[in-house]
Amino acid sequence: MSRGRRSRLRSWPAAALLVAGLLTTTAATAAALPESPPRTDVLTFDDPAIGTTAPGGTLLHGRTRLEVDVRLPAGYDRHPDATYPVLYLLHGAQNEPRTWTDRPELRESIDATAAIVVMPDAGNVGMYTNWRAPGGPRWTDFHLGTVIPRIEHDFRVRPGHEWHTVAGVSMGGQGALRYAELASDYFGSVAALSPALPDIRSPEMSTLFPLAMGAAAGRVVRYEDVWGPVTGPYATSMNPLDQVARLRDTRMFVSAGGFPCPDERDTNVFGIAEPLIRLQVPRLADTARAAGADVTVRYDCGLHSWAEFGRALHQAVADWGMFG
Repeated sequence: MSRGRRSRLRSWPAAALLVAGLLTTTAATAAALPESPPRTDVLTFDDPAIGTTAPGGTLLHGRTRLEVDVRLPAGYDRHPDATYPVLYLLHGAQNEPRTWTDRPELRESIDATAAIVVMPDAGNVGMYTNWRAPGGPRWTDFHLGTVIPRIEHDFRVRPGHEWHTVAGVSMGGQGALRYAELASDYFGSVAALSPALPDIRSPEMSTLFPLAMGAAAGRVVRYEDVWGPVTGPYATSMNPLDQVARLRDTRMFVSAGGFPCPDERDTNVFGIAEPLIRLQVPRLADTARAAGADVTVRYDCGLHSWAEFGRALHQAVADWGMFG
């Protein structure tokens, strides 16, 4: 063997050590890099099924394009092969998608889920329903037929019933129950925070709805425009209480306040809704349990306000767990 050949062979251990050292340093540097922080993507939609100038379809701030905010968890951009649970958060009346992340206490709970969090527009008083009035918005079709397929296509959603949850407050709490029932093959868990109201065919709902929703919309909104006759088949098919047997394979979290907390300050015209919700939740929970659902109920002080909603969301995330 030539001297030059022996020299080259002797140099391989040193070269290998150098490469190994470089690889180790690179891996350590990558591991030390901070995770990419949570971020929010805003998707926009033009859907002819939602007339944004018609009752039930109007959006806050005079917007005419539908928005869906998608909050991506920390590390989403750094781990392109990872998949994540998905949480659909449904806002209440007179709210919009960004309501969830504009409030620091809600944003903290949302980010703690480590999930893809989807927050869609639903109108000032859209009620998460295909309206019966001619030309009325078709929110159910938009959310279940357009938004969910888009999210599944564009984002890395973890497959499996147990990794898909729908939650909401007030009007959105009612909507969460309805969507969990209509799409029980997709959603494995539902969190209804102060759902207003879980029995839409109750005298309380049919009597107070025109007053409360008219105040929120700034115009007359008739019960029949949304669900038709209170005793009719459509109202029955859209009533969370009547359809609760569909949740027999679903984890369920329901919260309600009912009376003011000692330091209650965040009151509003809808505060009276909370005692009515408190009256309806036990029947909803008992009926769901009888059907086989896994039900957790949270009762607390608090009127129908973001202070109460925030406490309930924190407990749902921290104690109940949004997925499972």
